[in-house]
Amino acid sequence: MTGSKVENWVNTMLDEVSQLEEKKRKAILERCGRSCCSSFDAPAQIEALRKELPENSSIDQIYQAYKNKYYQNSNRLKKDGKVITLEYHSCGCPLVESMNQLNPVLCDCTMGYTKAIFETLFNQPVKVDLKESMLRGSEKCRLVIEL
Repeated sequence: MTGSKVENWVNTMLDEVSQLEEKKRKAILERCGRSCCSSFDAPAQIEALRKELPENSSIDQIYQAYKNKYYQNSNRLKKDGKVITLEYHSCGCPLVESMNQLNPVLCDCTMGYTKAIFETLFNQPVKVDLKESMLRGSEKCRLVIEL
């Protein structure tokens, strides 16, 4: 399939998913995000980082090791108690990078991607909320992760 045919197919699928009730739509796109995360081998990389740390590392120590390695200690990733805020000033989604126009519902996918990362990192369930998205008209993407 050529680029425009793929873009048409993806947008048709996203248009259909966007018609679903919000909870169902988000569940489907969360699974897609988790799958995307695995396709980039991110959980395995996070597990490798965890293995480098002492077994009794605190959540703060694990967080700091992750922030240092993957964000070079940038303030784009902030932790306040059990709440982590993550900001992106450019979209890292390969679909967004390769297509001219996408249905903004696609951004719900990033919640699953982010959950897969942080659940692997902290070895516990997390809640992720997408607060802002560039594809939805914001100047940045901002996610809030609750431990």
